[in-house]
Amino acid sequence: MTNPCLRAVPRDSEWIKKHEEYIKKIQNKDCDVVFIGDSIIKYLETSCMWFDFKNACNCVNLGIGGDRIENVLWRIQNGELSFEKQVKAVVLLVGTNNVDCTVEDIYEGILELIKEVKKNAENSIIVLPSLLPKGQYPNPYREKNILVNNLLREKFSEDVEQNEETHNVFFVDVGDSIIEKDGTISDIHLWDYLHLTDVGYLKTFIHILKKLKKLGIAK
Repeated sequence: MTNPCLRAVPRDSEWIKKHEEYIKKIQNKDCDVVFIGDSIIKYLETSCMWFDFKNACNCVNLGIGGDRIENVLWRIQNGELSFEKQVKAVVLLVGTNNVDCTVEDIYEGILELIKEVKKNAENSIIVLPSLLPKGQYPNPYREKNILVNNLLREKFSEDVEQNEETHNVFFVDVGDSIIEKDGTISDIHLWDYLHLTDVGYLKTFIHILKKLKKLGIAK
């Protein structure tokens, strides 16, 4: 069976309008860091954490709520990383909406996205936040994200020798900080047990900011 994550697919007309807005947004844009992905990336822009990113580096947000891997793949293939000047880093987070796909499908889809980013932003560093846990209590969807994260963590471990596929790709665990000792997640961190609150963004995306600083991309 064909992996649906590997076939670039657009969504509806409103989504196409948003894509076109983003294309205009990046024209003649001088940018250091691009955030691209689903609603977790999109709503980062409404959090206090976004001000920290803006103060630390020249960044742009290209998140779209509801996006799946195949949608972001289409967006990248259709120009959303076509900056005039080379960007220093791409923060890529998508996959949690591919609920009907297998762990292997999602993992392979993210690897395909990384290949596409490398084609379009050849010398950029890629930062991969881990897929976030979801649900108030442990559940199969959360377990699926954990298994995808395990594969990505192993693939992009800084302890193994890098190759063309893994070079300049950094996986960052971000989700453990919002899970309680009993395995539950509070609505203090995920207001609907899927999307981050302001406190949730601070606890998770601070690790991305720290990584960008460590890499010399953010100040």
